[in-house]
Amino acid sequence: MVPCMCAIHSWLDQYIIIPSLDKDRIYRGSFTGIGFSAKTKEYKVLQTSCSNYNCNEPEARIYTIGIGVWRSLGKPPSIGGIAEIPFNSFLHGALHWLPIYFNRPQLIQSFDFETEEFRPLLPPASLKEFKYYDDLRLGVLKGCIFLCVFGCNDRTSDMWILKDYGVQESWTKILVIENLYPSGHNPNYVLQ
Repeated sequence: MVPCMCAIHSWLDQYIIIPSLDKDRIYRGSFTGIGFSAKTKEYKVLQTSCSNYNCNEPEARIYTIGIGVWRSLGKPPSIGGIAEIPFNSFLHGALHWLPIYFNRPQLIQSFDFETEEFRPLLPPASLKEFKYYDDLRLGVLKGCIFLCVFGCNDRTSDMWILKDYGVQESWTKILVIENLYPSGHNPNYVLQ
């Protein structure tokens, strides 16, 4: 696979082309996200990738628009394949996502564009364990992180919001939907 060349286009009909990363990197299980640092007033692009020879050595790099070079951030957490970043997952200066493979304490990952650091966001303490990221959806709703949890066997869906960002105890279940999709169907086929 050839590394992607990003083009950022604004509503003012202006755009910039961001140079590709090294050709010796592959982008299987990678992602690219954009964010804004309110402190420095800079837009930044985050991209993960791994070596053509060893996907056990992932790397994260950041590109600051206006500076014009990619900088290494080292190894990102939980890269054993990254789920797509939801469109509306930027909150409090950080991009949020659900890794494909995770252990429960690192269910939600984030990248802070101010500090340029990865950090986990703890899920609701009472949430049962999940085996696949397909059972979960993440986003931002009215200034809060939300997490939709789709039941595997009982056809229910719970929606949680994080009322106080970063405080695990503030997760609140705000909605339970029963019989959301027909028996025997995967929720992904119904919701996409």
